[in-house]
Amino acid sequence: LFKEHANKIVINATKALVGHTIGGAGAIAAIICSMSIKDGATHPNLNYDDPDPLCEMEMIKGAVVEKNLRIALINSFGFGSNNSTLVFRKLK
Repeated sequence: LFKEHANKIVINATKALVGHTIGGAGAIAAIICSMSIKDGATHPNLNYDDPDPLCEMEMIKGAVVEKNLRIALINSFGFGSNNSTLVFRKLK
C-alpha cells in the first residue's frame, strides 16, 4: 500500500498505554493522534521489545519520537465487526 514511503512511516498503538476503554478507545486514539500532529511528538509502543527485522516500517520503541507529521491514520477495531479508519491532515 505505502510502497516507497513505507520507511517514512512511524507506527504506534495507544491501547497499551491506556488499556481497553471499550467504546472510548477510538476517541482517545483520535485525540492523541491530533495532538501528535499538532505537537510533533509521537508516543512509543509499550512492551515492544522484539521487532521483526523484515518489517520496513518504523515501530516506535522506547522513547517519544519527534517528527513533523502532516498526515496520520488511525484504525479502530471494535466488537461485532465495528471497524473504522480515520485520516487526519495538518492544516497549513
